[in-house]
Amino acid sequence: MVLDLETCSATQLWAPAVPGRPFIRLVGTEAGIDTDPSSLVPWLASGGRLIAHNGFGFDYLALARHHGLDLLQAAEEGKLIDTMVLALALDPPKPPVDGKLSGGQIARLYSLDRCAERAGVPGKTNDLKKLARDAAKAHGHTGKPKQLEAIGYGLIPRNHPDYLAYLQGDVAACRAVYDALVPDGQLSPYARREMRVMGRLVTGITLHGTRLDLQLTQSRYDAIEARKEECRSRLVADYGLPTMTSSGAAAANPLSCKGAAEAITKAAADVGLVLPLTATGKPSTSKDALGPLLEQVREQGNQTQTELLETILSLTGARSVYGTALDHCQSDGRIHPQVAPLQASGRFSLTNPGITVFGKRGGRVTERAIFLPDADDHRLLAADLSQIDMRAMAAHAQDPAYLELFQPGRDAHSEIAAAVGLSRSDAKAIGHGWNYGMSVNGMVRHGISQALAEQFDQGMRRSFPQLVAWRDQIRERAASGQLLDNGFGRMMRPNPARAHTQGPALMGQGTARDLMMLALLRLPLWLVPQLRFLVHDELVFSVPVARLDEAGEQILQAMTFDWAPPGAALCVGVAGELSQPGSSWAECYGRNSIDPRPTGRLLPAVNGNPLAPG
Repeated sequence: MVLDLETCSATQLWAPAVPGRPFIRLVGTEAGIDTDPSSLVPWLASGGRLIAHNGFGFDYLALARHHGLDLLQAAEEGKLIDTMVLALALDPPKPPVDGKLSGGQIARLYSLDRCAERAGVPGKTNDLKKLARDAAKAHGHTGKPKQLEAIGYGLIPRNHPDYLAYLQGDVAACRAVYDALVPDGQLSPYARREMRVMGRLVTGITLHGTRLDLQLTQSRYDAIEARKEECRSRLVADYGLPTMTSSGAAAANPLSCKGAAEAITKAAADVGLVLPLTATGKPSTSKDALGPLLEQVREQGNQTQTELLETILSLTGARSVYGTALDHCQSDGRIHPQVAPLQASGRFSLTNPGITVFGKRGGRVTERAIFLPDADDHRLLAADLSQIDMRAMAAHAQDPAYLELFQPGRDAHSEIAAAVGLSRSDAKAIGHGWNYGMSVNGMVRHGISQALAEQFDQGMRRSFPQLVAWRDQIRERAASGQLLDNGFGRMMRPNPARAHTQGPALMGQGTARDLMMLALLRLPLWLVPQLRFLVHDELVFSVPVARLDEAGEQILQAMTFDWAPPGAALCVGVAGELSQPGSSWAECYGRNSIDPRPTGRLLPAVNGNPLAPG
C-alpha cells in the first residue's frame, strides 16, 4: 500500500509532541485519507507492506518517532519500500558534461516530481507551499515566505479541498513511479537488500541520533566567531573592505559592494592565497568555490589562510562546523543526520549536519571531540574496512599478484611505500589515484618526485598486468556509455567524457560501498541501533562499557569475510580495523593523533616486493 503523510513542518520532526497538535496531520493511502496513523503499525504487524517516496528520509521516521513504528524490524522483514531509494539504485543519475553533481542536486533530481517526469507519469498536484503561506497569514502571522511556510504547514485546514487533492496526487504519483520502476511488482534481490540497509542506517544514525557536547561546541563556536570578527575588522581597516552600499546603507553582504573584490584579492595575496575566479574574472566567494580550498589549507594547518577563508565565507552566510552542529542540535541534545545514497557510486551522504566536514587528519581530528556516546557509561568505537577500495579493485581485476598484497600479515600501502621510497600516506594517496587513472604528472603535482612517480607507474604496470587490462576494459565500457555493475547489482552511470578516471573510480568506490553494506548487514541486531555515523569506510558505534569487548569482537567478525564478484574464481579477503574506545569521537583515534588509522596491523614488506625497481 502506498503511503504519504501530511505533517507540520519537517523542522519539527524531532520536537516534543504538543498536546492537541499532532505532528502527523493526514495519512494518505490508496484506501483513502485518514487523520489517525496509529492503525498503520498493527496493519504492518499483520503482514502489510508500505511504499513511500523518501520514506526512510521522512515518512517512516515520522511514524517511528511519533507513533511507535519499529522501523528496524519492519525493514528487516521487507515491509518498508522507498521509491526514491529504488530509483537511485535502478536509474542512476546522469552526470553533467562538466563537473559533478552535488548530493543536493542529486536529491532534487530524485524528488517525486522528477522521478514521475522521467517515468512519464503525472507528478504532484496543487501548491502545498502556497496553502501553508495562506494558512499562516490567515492566523495573523507575517514574515518571509519560508518562515510562513514553516508555520503554516501545521495550520492548513485538514478538510481543505486543495490539501486533500495534494495528498491524493502524491499517493497516485508514488504508485505510478513504483509501477514504472517495478513493473512486475517484485523487487530484485539487490533492491530488497537496499531496503534492509536503509532500515539499519536510519535506525541508528537518524532515529537515535548522536549526543552533542553543547558546552564544548558553543565555546569553540564563540572562539571562531571572535577570530572572524577580528579578521573582518582587519579587512575593513587594512584592505578597505566596504561596509556601506552606494546608497549609504549598511551592507548586508559587504562582498557585493563596489571595491570588495579588490580588497579580498589583496588580503588573500598577503597570506599567500590565490582565490578561484568567476567567469567575469572576479574572485569567487561561493561555498562551492572556496570550500575545497578551505579544506586544503585546514588540512595543511595554515591558520592564517584558514581564518581568512572562513571569514570570507561567513560574509556570505556560511557557518563554521561548530555553528552547523549547533544549528542542527535538537531539543534532546542530539543531532539526527539524514542519510541517503546521494553519490554517483551509491555511497551515502550524511547531511543536516554534514558529517564529512568534521576533520580527521592534519590535527583536525579535534573537531570530532564534540560528538559524545549516548551516556557516561558508554564509549564510542570506530571501525573501518582496511584498504577497501583497493581490495574491491583487486577482486574485480582477478590479478593474482595484486590479490596477493591483501593476504593476512601484509599491508599493500606499506609495501608499495617501501618499494618506491615514499611515506605510507603518500603511497596510499597515489595508490588510489593510480588505480583511478592518475598520471605520472599527476603524481608529481601531488608532491612525488618525477623519478619516484615513473618508478611507481612502471612497477605497477609490470607487476600487475591483469589489473591494468581490467582497468582498460572498464574505461572502454564507461566511454561507450554503458552502465557499470559494481558486482552486487548496483548500477552506476559514468560520464563518457571522463571515462578514463571515472570508470575505474566508480567501480572501486561503488564496490567498496556495498562491501561496507555487507558488513553492516552481518552485524547482530542488538548493535544496529548503536550505530551513530557512517563516513566512507568507517562505522562509529555508541556501546555500553560493559559490552565493549563483545561489541568489538562482533564488529570485527562482521567486517571479516571473503568476496568475489559473480563468476570470478579468486576471492579477496575483507578485514576490519577497530579503534580504541573513546569518550568522544576524537578520542577514538588517540588524543594526539595525526593519522587516526589504527596501525597495529601494519607490517614491513615481506618476501620481497614486486614493485621494486628492475
